[in-house]
Amino acid sequence: MSKLDSHEIVIAKAGTNVLTYKVPGRPYPRLDNNVIQNLADDVSSVMETTGLGVMLVSSGAIGAGNELTNWRRNLEGVPDEHVKQALAAIGQSRLMAKWADAFEGAQPSRLVAQILLTHNNLASDREREHLFNALRVLLDQRAVPIGNENDVVSVDEIRTEDVVNGGEKKENGRKSKFGDNDQLASQLAQTTGAKILALLTDVKGICDKDPSKYSDAKLFERLKASDMDEEFFARIGANGNENGTGGPGSKARAAKSAAETGVIAVIADGKVPGVLGKIMRGEKIGTWIVPE
Repeated sequence: MSKLDSHEIVIAKAGTNVLTYKVPGRPYPRLDNNVIQNLADDVSSVMETTGLGVMLVSSGAIGAGNELTNWRRNLEGVPDEHVKQALAAIGQSRLMAKWADAFEGAQPSRLVAQILLTHNNLASDREREHLFNALRVLLDQRAVPIGNENDVVSVDEIRTEDVVNGGEKKENGRKSKFGDNDQLASQLAQTTGAKILALLTDVKGICDKDPSKYSDAKLFERLKASDMDEEFFARIGANGNENGTGGPGSKARAAKSAAETGVIAVIADGKVPGVLGKIMRGEKIGTWIVPE
């Protein structure tokens, strides 16, 4: 049973590399309207056929801000993390507008709801219950909550130089950030008691070695959380110091964490049409990380 009472939910996270494409001659990628529309269609269809609620966790705010400005190339002397905070503030509204348009065009159409979070929101019983109250109403009304880490106030995620205990940093004794949206999605899946955690990326899943370096890398189709020790992470090219910026180790660790609490996690290629529907039907796609 979901921790949202009778509301059963799927958490699906789409990373920046899924939602964008590179443009020759431009320093930063653009949001991919076709992929966003395909994912909106997929989510709406899954909600219609399964009766489940779906919460998206969407990266791409800073990328959307980059698309609209040239600040990171022109603002000399301004700390990069400050520029990224401002870009996230600009890009988040752009990103949500893209999702709103996509779900309006989906069949059936859906309303979307923006939910910006920090780690402390889920760590606090009071704030978590406030979140759940809102989610219950949104799920009852068949809207699609779209979450993202609040980069304007939770800046550690966007400090690319921070590598502290695997990227974790604390303020006043409390962890202040998730580290990346893989961890945010995993925490949401665990706290809501989600049926499935789908981590959608730009690769086919977890391979036995880095597929960008080895052409003979083989996909793990099914793993248990207990299979994923530090030797395993080193083997797939994610050592214990990885600070979590959405790489393979971040996704694998997020999936393992979810599976350890009883949530089935799947890492799959988010650009495959109908990927979430395929996952919900139990088709052979991506890497499945299952509880013991």
